Amino acid sequence: MGGVSVENEPLVSAIIPFYNLEDCVSYCLSSVVNQTYQKLEIICIDDGSKDSTKAAIHKFTTKDKRIRLIRQNNSGQASARNHGLNVATGEYVAFIDGDDYVAPQYIQRLVEGVSAHENCMAITGFVDVSIQSPNETIVPNKIEQKTVWRTATIDDLLYRDLVSCCWGRMAPVSLFRAHPLGQRFYEDVAIGAEYISSAKTLLYLDEPLYYHVRRKGSTVNAKAVPIQQIRDYMSALAKQSYELQLIGASWDAIAFMRALHLTRIFRIALRSDKSDKFVSETKKACLDEIKRNLATILRDNHISKANKTRFVVITHAPGMYECIFNKFVQIRQKHITHSLQDESRTAE
Repeated sequence: MGGVSVENEPLVSAIIPFYNLEDCVSYCLSSVVNQTYQKLEIICIDDGSKDSTKAAIHKFTTKDKRIRLIRQNNSGQASARNHGLNVATGEYVAFIDGDDYVAPQYIQRLVEGVSAHENCMAITGFVDVSIQSPNETIVPNKIEQKTVWRTATIDDLLYRDLVSCCWGRMAPVSLFRAHPLGQRFYEDVAIGAEYISSAKTLLYLDEPLYYHVRRKGSTVNAKAVPIQQIRDYMSALAKQSYELQLIGASWDAIAFMRALHLTRIFRIALRSDKSDKFVSETKKACLDEIKRNLATILRDNHISKANKTRFVVITHAPGMYECIFNKFVQIRQKHITHSLQDESRTAE
């Protein structure tokens, strides 16, 4: 890194929560231990897994002394991340979800960004990928690509769907500790605006270095959804919307962000108790709000045609939305996979 010795590089704490992710441990941790940036402590929090997640992580600890395995009683992802923050000794922190993976230069790029300014949050692009087997990860090799960080606005991040998450970013450990995570479900949505508003400088790198994996067993794609999960999502979205207004985000960007989340809440509600009054009222409220803002959304040049199509479909054919959405995701995933494979072959 620019001739700086390893001894003088800042220590980075990578905090990774795991819960029943035995099939994900290998590809996730392999991507982290093989980072081009080596001065890491890798804090793995096993949140009371009932499968062989702990054993899978332990195999990595015997090969790499940078990995710390901490086991806690099942308390949720927010608690696991907070636990990791409490024991972290790094100057900077990067959260990674246990069922995701990262490009080889992910940490290096983030350190280059976050160390450029005081109290800075550095954020990279991401890509959604679908994995059918644990050995199917695809990462294009872009280590030699020139890094171009740019100052980002809150609206920039909202339009890129980069506010409502903990992953894909790095900041001083003090920033994250000042804002401990709370509720059990969708804690990242609830805390997103606080993280953004706490940073003196926001830097964005338009390079997809974080690989967000879609899988059947995830919180968003679970077959049976508890009503509390929907309540937490609605509460988190309301909190974020209010805080975004306070810190000066534009109404158009907030409207887009809300519409995006409301389509997700609607899909989740479809897999909850259909006879429950709260669930039926929530689905109606989601559709009503998207309809009210549809004309504004369709005129917004910051929003992709794919997302505009999503909003039109859900308002005009809500009964078919789940089926159409799943088909859209399959087509998009196929396109993304081919693109990544092409980039990998080009790099070789």
